[in-house]
Amino acid sequence: MVGVGWMIYGAYGYTGRLVTAQAVERGHRPVLAGRSEAPLRAMAQEFDLDYWVVSVDDQRELVRALGEVETVVNVAGPFTHTAVPVAEACIAAKANYVDIAGDVPVVPMLFDLDERAREAGVVILPSAGWDAVPTNCLTGMLQKELPDANWLELATAGKGKGAGKWSRGSVRTGVEAMVRREPVLVRRDGTVAEPEWAPTIRVPFPSGEVKVAPRAWVDLELGYRATGIPNIAFYAPRSRSEAFVRRVVRLPGGPAVMGRLLRRWPGPSASERADTTAYIWGRAWNDRGERVTHVLTTPNGYDFTADCLVRVVERLHETNIPPGTHTPLSALGADFVLECDGVSLD
Repeated sequence: MVGVGWMIYGAYGYTGRLVTAQAVERGHRPVLAGRSEAPLRAMAQEFDLDYWVVSVDDQRELVRALGEVETVVNVAGPFTHTAVPVAEACIAAKANYVDIAGDVPVVPMLFDLDERAREAGVVILPSAGWDAVPTNCLTGMLQKELPDANWLELATAGKGKGAGKWSRGSVRTGVEAMVRREPVLVRRDGTVAEPEWAPTIRVPFPSGEVKVAPRAWVDLELGYRATGIPNIAFYAPRSRSEAFVRRVVRLPGGPAVMGRLLRRWPGPSASERADTTAYIWGRAWNDRGERVTHVLTTPNGYDFTADCLVRVVERLHETNIPPGTHTPLSALGADFVLECDGVSLD
């Protein structure tokens, strides 16, 4: 398996660097790719890897680049801009497509490519990092214990120095959602909509009870597509990064100010990530009032994502996953998350 050709698109970003380091540590030699040559060349020299300069706007060159590999891992957000062009190039080049999209609108767009992916014999797998392998796998575990569950609640929280700290790419995606005024969303009776009211709830995480509020999250799409559970809500506390970004974006000219700040946005340091623990809580119930609840504990989301993505590529190249667009649960199975470093289930 090691040595099978794959590409990391957006390799010189915060997450891309972590994925590259993890891949090399595990014996892989992925091709690094992105639109800017200078940072790509520097990374390629640092890790002794090949690189390919290509923009998502140049479809012909992108198809040519992807024709050299079996799988591309897209870590270049915001995915509302990059997911579909890269996935369409993958279909043309007959290469598998994987990303870490946390953007709710992206998943339906990639599922619209399902038939074309099947015909091309390639796998499309969105949200294959911390957004949303733990939540989607946990949803599968809950449904396995309560097969007729028709209600699902998911919530996340973290503790430690890196909890709530975002990378530059995560901030950029958040700014776009804020500028779009993306509403709170839930799924009710199979349909994604704004709730009539959005109550906060208190969740008993292992680190203590946390007050969380409803949020838009990819599991409103992924959980439903994987399990058919018609009523889903996702909750999270407001992070330190989010609170700061919201204050800036609301100022006159705020998005432009945020764009300038992003040039020096560091993301959590290695020590901050090491000091962070993340929790994913899930509760499912049926019309008879039967309930099942579990909590997943993971490392910091960025470290989890790097480890997870390399394992996803290995699984794609070792296992006959059916072509088409998948959720993490349908492609990898509910127990996949437990194979990742530092993950436990309570």
